[in-house]
Amino acid sequence: MRVFLDTNVLLDVFLKRAGEPASARVIAACGEPWNQRFVAVHTLSNAFYLIEKQRTREEAWEFIRDVLAWASVAEITTADAARTQQMGMNDFEDALQIAAAEGCGADVLVTRNLTDFAGKTAVRVVIPEEFTDQAPVRAAGAP
Repeated sequence: MRVFLDTNVLLDVFLKRAGEPASARVIAACGEPWNQRFVAVHTLSNAFYLIEKQRTREEAWEFIRDVLAWASVAEITTADAARTQQMGMNDFEDALQIAAAEGCGADVLVTRNLTDFAGKTAVRVVIPEEFTDQAPVRAAGAP
């Protein structure tokens, strides 16, 4: 399964925010070999900025290294970015997330911000709890 992760899911875990338990389960499920993980390039810049402001520059770089070690960056084209204007969304950043998720052929977009994405994309949009309730996860050591 091609899983696209919204910035808030990653930051929940890294910054130990309220959504951490469910988001950590998403990241664990994404680690299964049958899942491909994707993030938007602007997730990296936005998260770096937020982490550096709340913590340190070294922790922001740690986040980038961690994410790039196990996720692919979804590419968007100039046409994808221009198309965001026609999406009818209030939040440009969310529109870019959709463009990136669609661009990488994601099967699912995992976010805590369900209402802003609802009805705006053909990609299935779920909250972390819904993803982990439906995602197949094998026990440790299972074939």
